[in-house]
Amino acid sequence: MPTQNFFNLPLPKQSNILAAARKEFSRVTFNEASINKIISDAEISRGSFYLYFKDKKDLVYYLVSEYVAKMVKNAADSLSRSDGDIFEIFIEMYDTTLEYKKTADCDTEVLKNLFYGMHSNSHSPAEDIDMQEMLGFVRQESGFLKIIASIDAKKLNVQSDSDLNDLFALLLSVTRQSISKALGQMYNSQESRVRFLNMINMIKYGVLKPHEEGIGIREENGYEL
Repeated sequence: MPTQNFFNLPLPKQSNILAAARKEFSRVTFNEASINKIISDAEISRGSFYLYFKDKKDLVYYLVSEYVAKMVKNAADSLSRSDGDIFEIFIEMYDTTLEYKKTADCDTEVLKNLFYGMHSNSHSPAEDIDMQEMLGFVRQESGFLKIIASIDAKKLNVQSDSDLNDLFALLLSVTRQSISKALGQMYNSQESRVRFLNMINMIKYGVLKPHEEGIGIREENGYEL
């Protein structure tokens, strides 16, 4: 989040900086965005930029903070309605994003480029946003603890917190890809949602047909369970 130095600026100057940032993050994905272009359009020095923001990530997270707060609140409400179904978090995330896209407050291109440029494993941590980092940012929202507390892990075939984190990462990956495609209008809205729900159901219920002879789950050492 911005430093107090940013909030001490006159509102018109704050608006100019944020407008320059939206312009750049709308133009390209996060890792391609240039701080030099932002400060040039905002007419501030590079030193001033770092007085206001820790880095480029700090700035883009602030731009989407309203969206994240809305997503967390809706996911918490959805969990309450679904008796702790973890899959509802990500269905709500998908639906919230596509609904938020329609609002006047949404920076659609910024949101699209953020999701499009997100990676499951960041090879260049200083430049990329990986999904675990984005999840970490979401965890900063006060409502996220309510989400975690509301998940009914007894319904899941998980043995540890590590298993639950892996499931989160898997669901986030599928959701991120689906949102990217939906925002990029690769499919019509109805088809996009059907395809997304189908992938969620594959994870939720599995794809292996029951009672198939000769097919089992193998451990790393190759022994069939």
